[in-house]
Amino acid sequence: MARVSHDISIARTPDEVWAVLGQFGGLDTWMNGVESCVVDGTHRTVGLAGGMTAEEDEVSRDDAGRTYSYTVDGSAMGITTWLATVSVVAEGEGSKATWALEMEPGDLAETIGGVYAGALEQLKAHVEG
Repeated sequence: MARVSHDISIARTPDEVWAVLGQFGGLDTWMNGVESCVVDGTHRTVGLAGGMTAEEDEVSRDDAGRTYSYTVDGSAMGITTWLATVSVVAEGEGSKATWALEMEPGDLAETIGGVYAGALEQLKAHVEG
């Protein structure tokens, strides 16, 4: 199984960062390429630029610990395991946001991880304003 993790320092409190990153249905408010994000219980459908969609299911959430994990249906790409985890922790006077990925098979993990790294840059710009 491939594991990839990216993090970024953000000059805002963990609560401020979590208020954005912790919204399971809020990707369309700050992440480039996400045109819609519709939540039904613990399932979200993410509408992507170009008309593609991603079906994702939240599998764990700890708001006090500022983390949640979700799976993605990657079967159309031959992916059998896709588990992503986002988290926010205090770092000095600001925060560190992390987006980690476990994927099987792992040949696309670096590419998908790069998307998550870019998303963290967008999160930073959005939260820091």
